[in-house]
Amino acid sequence: MRVLACVNQKGGVGKTTVCANLAYALSKQDYKVLVLDIDPQGHLGQSFGFFNNNRPGIDALLKDDASLEAVTISLSDTLSFIPAGPTLQKLESMPKGKGRGLLLKKAIHQPVNDYDFIVMDCPPSSGFLVVNALAAANELVVPVTADYFGMSGLSMLMSTVQNFERVLGRYKRKWFVVSRLQKRKLSEDVLKKLAHYFDDDLVPIHIAERAVLAESPSYGKPVMAYAPTSSSSREFASLAQHIIQRGEKIDDKQGSTSRESLGA
Repeated sequence: MRVLACVNQKGGVGKTTVCANLAYALSKQDYKVLVLDIDPQGHLGQSFGFFNNNRPGIDALLKDDASLEAVTISLSDTLSFIPAGPTLQKLESMPKGKGRGLLLKKAIHQPVNDYDFIVMDCPPSSGFLVVNALAAANELVVPVTADYFGMSGLSMLMSTVQNFERVLGRYKRKWFVVSRLQKRKLSEDVLKKLAHYFDDDLVPIHIAERAVLAESPSYGKPVMAYAPTSSSSREFASLAQHIIQRGEKIDDKQGSTSRESLGA
């Protein structure tokens, strides 16, 4: 099972937009996908038609008040959703203690779980909720804007990620996704810097800033459902395909290495 945390400690980078539409695009490729709203703001649900955050969700799961199945909402044959829940904000300030950072990992890795992908929308912070998401994930999706503040926020995030990798081991893959891209000279300069620093981890598909991406959540739909022939829909379909194909190549390579190390 591939568990992707959509994370950036800086707000305003299009994180929720990338998370919602990537999850939907993966489900349209006939993969079974579960998308989790780990941000207390609960905005992710609006992309799937949930405008009321009073239903128990991640909050109940982390408090062990409900099972994974009890808080999961089926959206289609291939896509399911767990909302943030009304009390998730209170958990964000929970002190970090032994075992508390693994609560989400334990909750989602259950024998009954047969999802191909779990995609998590994380809050722009470094508290209890992000700690749980980073511990549960085996891949990171990092939306970043092509501007000065985007680069600055990315530097802070990478420091946090490196600390986690020292404890938990390296993530299988990090996907840096340029979002809210605008055509201007500064964007071109930042893209060159991102390519230099992150090389193969920088996804070649960029998500441009378009009105349709801002409109679709107000209709309770991902952009591929709201405007299926739009350029934004094509970008997210390509993003999903890139993550699927590159992820499969990585798994094949790691599998071969493991067999060689065992003398197989």
